[in-house]
Amino acid sequence: MTWSGVDVPGANIRFDCISGIRLFDGSGTAGIPCGSFAYSSDLPTSGSVSITPINDTFFPITVTAHLIPSITAGSYDATREMVKTFTVAGAQVAQKPSGTRLTASAQTLLPGSPLTLSWGTQNAASANLIFACNTALSVTAGSTTLPCGTLAFSSPLPPTGTTTVTVANAQALTENLSIMLVPQDAAGSGYGVNAPSVSVSVAPLGSQAQVAPTNASATSATAPSANVASSAPRAPTMHAPFTKQMQRGSQNSQVSELQTFLAQDPAIYPEGFVTGYFGAATVRAVGRFQIRYGIATAGGSGYGIVGPKTRAKLNALQTP
Repeated sequence: MTWSGVDVPGANIRFDCISGIRLFDGSGTAGIPCGSFAYSSDLPTSGSVSITPINDTFFPITVTAHLIPSITAGSYDATREMVKTFTVAGAQVAQKPSGTRLTASAQTLLPGSPLTLSWGTQNAASANLIFACNTALSVTAGSTTLPCGTLAFSSPLPPTGTTTVTVANAQALTENLSIMLVPQDAAGSGYGVNAPSVSVSVAPLGSQAQVAPTNASATSATAPSANVASSAPRAPTMHAPFTKQMQRGSQNSQVSELQTFLAQDPAIYPEGFVTGYFGAATVRAVGRFQIRYGIATAGGSGYGIVGPKTRAKLNALQTP
């Protein structure tokens, strides 16, 4: 702040007190008071000072500064003050990491064949992958068998890149492998809310048929005959009854149990991710379940929410 005066021995500055604003000297280390004179001794008749304002809110705030000329040392004439305002921008909101794309080199894969995955992110320091659990499938990178249902790689992957894995199918049916990209921040925290996913069909054990690349048209790919059988619902397994209402944003162990239960039917929950977080994919899966059993209609009241009727049906479908 720069000023000039005439026929006065000096001046001082007073800043109005405003919630959310803190003032420091030019180095940003020493605090400057508000509501009273900012400096303990008079400033020169003409001169300049540097201040560093801090806005602790996310919204811009206007600050008012009063330049007040002195009459004698320590005595001031407020009737001849000059007023200047300036606006301090809101604090920057940290952008959470998000995934922008995840693609696979094939839509249908022969067992034991390599699969190349390519991904991109925004505002991410690193990334990782989660392979949905399927007891028929195993995924390896080199000589390492990768875990399912959790971060696959012990060391983070780059925020943008590719990796190649090998997928084996131990069953005589086509099995679906769902893969999710998890963008991560500098601390290694993953953000499943903004995580794209891709699904790959793995042909039955012993298959020799030619598989279709990602850019093949639907009419050019010949699906193995076992595809129809593999899409049929599997027998649900026993677990503790569902007791909580669950909806988008819920995060607890019952969400994990719900995802595990729904993933047994690929037509209901093709992604098959068991994350414990009730996100968009889980909303869609619950909606499909409700439509199948006449509990709710798409876009209707309760659609995609696990309320009393949906819980009752889920619990009734368990096999002892």
